[in-house]
This record gives sequence, C-alpha cells and structure tokens, in this order.
Amino acid sequence: MEEMLHVVKNVTVFVLLFSIVSNLFAKSKYEKYFDLVQGVILIILVMMPLFSWITGEDFIDGLLRDNMSKVEEQFREDELKMIGEQREQMLQNGFGLDGREADE
Repeated sequence: MEEMLHVVKNVTVFVLLFSIVSNLFAKSKYEKYFDLVQGVILIILVMMPLFSWITGEDFIDGLLRDNMSKVEEQFREDELKMIGEQREQMLQNGFGLDGREADE
C-alpha cells in the first residue's frame, strides 16, 4: 500500500510540474514533443512498480548496480594496467622501484 501511495505521489508531482513547463511553452512548435516526452515519462513512472513486482527487486536499481560494478571493475583493471606500464617504463629507463636512479 505504501508503494502505491509513493507511485501516486510521484505521478502527481510529475504531472503538476510538467503542466507548468508545458504552459510556459504553450502554442509553440515544440508542444507536441513536450506531450510525447510527458507520456513516455508517465508510462515509465507507472510501470516501475510493475517491474519491481515481476523481478522481485528494484528493476532499474538492479540494472544500474550491475552496470556500475562493471564500470568500476573495468576502471580498476585499466588503472592496474597503467601502473604496470609505468613500472615497466621506469625499469627500462634505469630507475629502481623507489623512483631513484639505480646504481650500475
């Protein structure tokens, strides 16, 4: 019940805000695009609880979490690769691991 109240509240706030923006651009050549965007966003707002109910978890949150973990993993791999390349470059240039020039 609480989730339905949350959805109704979100839809109401969205419709009120979008009505204000729509009235600012009334009778412009972009009015049909505002209506299209409003309809799509409204459908998404209403469908979110359905996605949550079907999957048993927050659908969008799960997708976002999965995507963020993949991005973070790729970032770590790239960073480790860059550090390894810098280390190899320093060793090739005759520097020790501490950054000072090695004695020959």
